Amino acid sequence: MLRNLAAYHFPGVVEIVDWYHATQHLWEIANAWHGDGSRKAKNWVRRNEPRLMEDGIEPVIASIRQWQPVDTESERIKRENLHYFSTNSKRMRYATFKDRDYPIGSGSVESACKQYGQGRLKQPGMRWKEPGIEAIAFLRSATLNRRSKDILQAARKVA
Repeated sequence: MLRNLAAYHFPGVVEIVDWYHATQHLWEIANAWHGDGSRKAKNWVRRNEPRLMEDGIEPVIASIRQWQPVDTESERIKRENLHYFSTNSKRMRYATFKDRDYPIGSGSVESACKQYGQGRLKQPGMRWKEPGIEAIAFLRSATLNRRSKDILQAARKVA
């Protein structure tokens, strides 16, 4: 599991659930509960986004618990999202994270992945198979991190 790998490789790491992904879950609940795109759905999100931003995951969870779904799909959405918010509550202390100047969004990481990874692999005319992608990713990492002894090893894999 990703969290176990992070804890193993980066002891003391601060894990943060991406703000955008957390709000996607709020919208999923709101739309299932009050109707897709309805005014009630928008108002529910407007009430709960600030709660979430101010380290108020408990009121958000309490609000979700009040919902009485009328069909099995809505029951599933409620159950999965209660689990999501309960399991990740410590990773959703957004006010605390912002006070410490931690980024609460994953945009910079996603941009870096695109710029340094996908950008290299998705140029016009390029076709890759998994072994080639892995070799190029290793070579790119070794080059960007100036690990010269690894560059030769990576180049052999690519060849």
